[in-house]
Amino acid sequence: MQSAARPSTFLDRAGAWFAPVFDMDQRRLAALLSILLLAGGWSVIWSARSSYVVEGVVDSMIARHYPWDVTDKFDLRIRTDDGRWVNFIALHGSCPGSPGHFERCVKPEFPQGARIQVETNAFSDPTSCSGSGILPSEFRCAGRDRRRNARADRYVTRISVGGAPVLSGWSPNLGILAWYGLVLAATITLWRRQWRMSEIGAGTIIAYCLALSSCVFGPSAWLL
Repeated sequence: MQSAARPSTFLDRAGAWFAPVFDMDQRRLAALLSILLLAGGWSVIWSARSSYVVEGVVDSMIARHYPWDVTDKFDLRIRTDDGRWVNFIALHGSCPGSPGHFERCVKPEFPQGARIQVETNAFSDPTSCSGSGILPSEFRCAGRDRRRNARADRYVTRISVGGAPVLSGWSPNLGILAWYGLVLAATITLWRRQWRMSEIGAGTIIAYCLALSSCVFGPSAWLL
């Protein structure tokens, strides 16, 4: 007697369980799984983030210019009261005098040495030195190196200097949208292939690994 063939794909295995329950074909099942993945992935990103307040003094600003940018960007570097450095990278805003790429700039909205308070939404407290959990602590902590403690996922919601809100001269970086876009792209890829994971090529997998690295280590902030 010939044994029954085993389901050959993830969708076949899922369908063997879901189809009798929902009475749907594979295309509808693929759409359902994609919706669940998208909703679940976005919910995880949203719930994993919290609001934090960073207080200290303005250390410096560094101009950024990229060929693909519609507007100029700058890094805001803050020194906290306990001596840590926190960088808010690629905020939107121009520097007077049009300094060169990675050169210091002076903005009247952020006088050097002024007291500053930054409210941000992020995966981890910028002052806790918790980092991404991937790199060793000496590369994640602020320490003495002002270039450290820079994360692309920090969405700045409010900046106050000297107790007064700063309403001009800056706008938040949108690097956090790259996380949502990554989940959306993965969902579309799986849906188009009807969740047949064996049909996803090595090039696509490598592209997603690079996109994930961009979200974790910072390059996504330079694009958004």
